Amino acid sequence: MSEAMALANLGRAHHVLGDIDRARAAWDRALRLFVEIGDPHGETLVQTMLGEALATYGEAAEAQLHLEAAVELATRKGAKSRLVGAHRELGRL
Repeated sequence: MSEAMALANLGRAHHVLGDIDRARAAWDRALRLFVEIGDPHGETLVQTMLGEALATYGEAAEAQLHLEAAVELATRKGAKSRLVGAHRELGRL
């Protein structure tokens, strides 16, 4: 498993445990790594995770920014499963 994916999963674990600060820190690092290695699917996954978590904590405007970034990237790259997830979370806002 790549470091970026491990960080994405760590962010999810922190989110589930209710620690949004640690979740965001892990996701921010994961996002930077996915961008550096040129992995749009990973980048879209993390943007969606961030959006979902931020919406949970009542930060709808910031959540929307991440989710719209995920939609745009998934659309450009033809990542249909990632696109569905991002649209699902946008619909929950």
